[in-house]
Amino acid sequence: MTHLTPHCYRAKPHIATVRRVRLVPYTNADLPLTAALESDPAVMGQLGGPVSAEGIAETHAHRLAGMAGGDRYYRIVADTGEDAGIVGLWATQWAGSTIHEAGLMLLPPFQGKGMAYRGMAALFDVTRDEGRVSEIHVFPAVTNAASNAVARQLGFTPLGEHDLDYSGRPLRCRHWVIRLT
Repeated sequence: MTHLTPHCYRAKPHIATVRRVRLVPYTNADLPLTAALESDPAVMGQLGGPVSAEGIAETHAHRLAGMAGGDRYYRIVADTGEDAGIVGLWATQWAGSTIHEAGLMLLPPFQGKGMAYRGMAALFDVTRDEGRVSEIHVFPAVTNAASNAVARQLGFTPLGEHDLDYSGRPLRCRHWVIRLT
């Protein structure tokens, strides 16, 4: 018989009561949040593991440069005022066409509490308001049950599985798409 210690059930009460999120445009000041996410083994577990300090700096610079070119990255802020993670939408090439891909990362205390759903839904709202993107694609790892469940709950349609390269690492992904219009 397995005995679970009480610490297995501890959660920050203020985090468990988060009902809404706010998206704040990503800036140079968000490097510490990027470092916290990209270096966390739990966050990066489905993506090949934690990233080096050099890789974190490259990711941060890539996001900032992407925003100058039309990509969108946002800091996800819980209604408690705490930074919960990052969500982004960027143009990428897929099967000879330009598509818009979204991605989201949450700090461990905010995982499993509906924050991914709310963060992605908030991204949909911002994207609809801008009116320049009609479809959003996501490519979660096939082994990432939580991310695939969020895609399903948000109404994405599955398009199949594909082998992709994630920062030089092979990653088997499930391709999902949703029309915003």
